[in-house]
Amino acid sequence: MGELMRSHDWSDSPLRHPTAWPPSLRSTVSLLLASRFPMFVAFGPELGFLYNDAYAEILGDKHPAALGRRFHDVWAEIWSDIAPLIDRALAGEPT
Repeated sequence: MGELMRSHDWSDSPLRHPTAWPPSLRSTVSLLLASRFPMFVAFGPELGFLYNDAYAEILGDKHPAALGRRFHDVWAEIWSDIAPLIDRALAGEPT
């Protein structure tokens, strides 16, 4: 995934190019890329979606198109089920 992120065209992503990412996002991505446990981060107001190799298996044929897209767009078919969890997490509540 690290290589895919480096070669990805970020022009349509709400995250913009990685050179514009804040240090907190770069650190988080570094941690998740180093993990063998499935991990993702949904970052920013539009919840741009980034994930590691292990999570790519969960995505199945959504991978690699999910990279950098809006969380809502990646998981549109289950959004009504997961939106309350996401709202609670964004409010600082454990989920």
